Amino acid sequence: MDQNLKLSGCIPGWTLYPQRTFRTLATGLIFVWAGFSSVCFAAQEELPQKPFQIAEAITLHTFHIRAQDLQSALLEFSKKLNLQLLYPTELTQGMHTLGLDGTFTTEDGLRRLLEGTGLKYKFVGTKSITLSNSSDQIELSPIDVVGTDNIGYLSQKAISATRSGADAHDISQNIEVYNRNLLEDTRSNSIGEVLRFSPGASWDGDQMGPFGDNFLFRGFFGNEVVNGLRGGTGMITQRDTQNVERVEVLKGPASVMYGQMEPSATVNVVTKQPLDHFFAEGGVQFGTFDDYRLTGDVSGPVTDNKKVKFRINAAYEDNESYIDFFTHRHIFVAPVVSVDFTTDTRLTVEATYSNDHWSSINNGQPASGLLTPNINGKYDPATQISEPNFFGTTRGGINVMSRLEHRFNDWLVARANFSWMQNRRTFQEGFANSFLADERTLTRGMFYTPGDTSDDFYYLVDVTANFDTGPVSHDLLLGVDYQRQTADFHTLSVPMGSIDLFAPVRNVTPLPPLSPTNTFIQDISTFGGFLQDRITVFENFKLVGGFRYTYLDQDTSFARGLGPLVPNNRHDSAWTTQAGAVYQPWEPVSLFVNRMQSFVPQGGTSVGGTPFDPESGTQYEGGVKTTFLDGLLNTTVSYYHITKSNVQTSDPNNPGFSIAIGEVESQGLEASLQSQPLPNLNLIASYGYTDTEITNDNDGNMGNELRNVPQHTFALQSRYDFRGGPLDKFSLNGNIQYTASRQADNANTLIIPGYTKVDMGVNYQPVPKVDIAFWIENLADENIFSTAFGPYVYLQNPRTFHGQLKFRY
Repeated sequence: MDQNLKLSGCIPGWTLYPQRTFRTLATGLIFVWAGFSSVCFAAQEELPQKPFQIAEAITLHTFHIRAQDLQSALLEFSKKLNLQLLYPTELTQGMHTLGLDGTFTTEDGLRRLLEGTGLKYKFVGTKSITLSNSSDQIELSPIDVVGTDNIGYLSQKAISATRSGADAHDISQNIEVYNRNLLEDTRSNSIGEVLRFSPGASWDGDQMGPFGDNFLFRGFFGNEVVNGLRGGTGMITQRDTQNVERVEVLKGPASVMYGQMEPSATVNVVTKQPLDHFFAEGGVQFGTFDDYRLTGDVSGPVTDNKKVKFRINAAYEDNESYIDFFTHRHIFVAPVVSVDFTTDTRLTVEATYSNDHWSSINNGQPASGLLTPNINGKYDPATQISEPNFFGTTRGGINVMSRLEHRFNDWLVARANFSWMQNRRTFQEGFANSFLADERTLTRGMFYTPGDTSDDFYYLVDVTANFDTGPVSHDLLLGVDYQRQTADFHTLSVPMGSIDLFAPVRNVTPLPPLSPTNTFIQDISTFGGFLQDRITVFENFKLVGGFRYTYLDQDTSFARGLGPLVPNNRHDSAWTTQAGAVYQPWEPVSLFVNRMQSFVPQGGTSVGGTPFDPESGTQYEGGVKTTFLDGLLNTTVSYYHITKSNVQTSDPNNPGFSIAIGEVESQGLEASLQSQPLPNLNLIASYGYTDTEITNDNDGNMGNELRNVPQHTFALQSRYDFRGGPLDKFSLNGNIQYTASRQADNANTLIIPGYTKVDMGVNYQPVPKVDIAFWIENLADENIFSTAFGPYVYLQNPRTFHGQLKFRY
């Protein structure tokens, strides 16, 4: 870089706004609680990232810049953020901007100021930006980007695949990023509501229970991490998005980065971080079935020097359903505090608390009389299977995470992470068994627990090193992690009185005894070490390779009723590897291939008492990513093939026992598009084709499809903002989701019908700090069966109407 450009003051023919320089990078050890937000790298040459670039990638700033000449607006923008803007003074002469009012990231705000001017921008150094005409881009030395590509629904940066942040076009995997704008426009109050836009995803949950976030990707259960950290023992309820900045979906096996996981997809939830200015937002949402939701988001600096900042998000929700006697109450609180000890060291501590109570959850409704013929006709789908005098289900959880990050020098960053999660639950729920011969009398059972608890501790230390070996550049990630999961479950499943599903009578059947319960105690310890190297061989050719070793020790004990605890101990270990390549024949196009592995430990033993080997998965994938219109049109198309081995199936020589010789395959095509073809039009679309087959099985399922995996899915979300005229300050948004028919079980005994769900909404912003919205879900009032387990199906809400008022300060 020309040394003159580093000086404060004026350069002839240039406008140069003052910048506060960074202090010299200190040496020392740093542990960073990694796992949030993205960092951009230069298109020509990658520089090591600074730790605060990660935070800046999701830092929001509030602007109130009126419509005026562009140069004055840029001056106001740069002073607000302490940025240095470099451009010839004649470049902006005669140009105007519509202004900027609202809360945006640095780069999102700059994009909006430059809309319609034909100007491009480039980040140089740490907080310096150059402007140029589209055909006359100023070339300065390597870029160190401090913002994110985040305009409309466009988000091309992700941390899931690298833990440190990279452009999605430099990653040799299919990765999707859904930003806060999309979450807001689609009213996605839980993670599961946004995952429907992932190509090939299949909803395996329900709106009326704790499993709404359950999704299948490429035929297998999805995996979830928060800010890159694993956790959970199967008791997690739906995750509220009130404190979520964006959601990343990393397709395919991710065991090298995250340990034991299904070969499907890893969903990384990136949380909101504290702001360096005061910000407050509140909202109220209301709708059909007495649905209302209150939300709040407050952030700002604690100290005058802004080295200590806080943010707290909260939500309260209460709703009913079309099912009789159903109510749901939800409480959510998420505080976060960050402390900048130096310009190179930051500590972030955040927590979430959630508590949910359902008067009863939907455990499935008989398909007979609802989906398939019944001699008595159709029963009312609003009929409650459980009993209204049961105490229902309560689930509560606390999650505390800390991230400490420190930068040694220009090329070495270390991070330390800790996460603790505790979950508790109680439930008393009725469920359907089967019809008697009259096809109207339904036998039932009851689940019960007086209280289950689980704790999860996760520790991660990793180091990122950016260095060159001759002409080859390396982005090396090295880490170790340890996880301990404990659970203490006390459950009971017993028969209870039957019910006439066509003429139900309530509260007349004596309840079965609620004791003694069965006891299950579990203690799992997992240790892992991993290494990944992303190598830039040439400017347009990158390689990635990595491996992980995992050792798992599992102690379980089980007692039936008052019987003695029967202990069982097993050990598993596995090596998993990944390899990939990215080639850019020209700048807008990236061709990628990968081979990745996964493993999932299994419970149980063979007839001889030998523990089963872990399930193993191998994926081969290839595809193409493109970015056109200066990043306003991004597409990904990929083909994959996954083989999952060591799946348990029946032992033909020893009835009642299993052997791990089963195998399933999944292959398919996925395509996604994110675009802003006009300044006031945003859209996102996806299509998935998934073909699954059970290729080895002793249960008579060979050649069958996997349950609840549609061959075809399609989703489209769009928003159009009116500017000027009688509809000024109005916007329209809507989405279409198509899911093809699926099999209800691996035996393929029942087909779940496909559906097309349409949502439509209108927004109005009477003043810059107030938003009013109204929308309709399931506009066509279609019968939507989200999933099924054998002969029991899950019917979702009919057409519903919703409104929202949101205000900011």
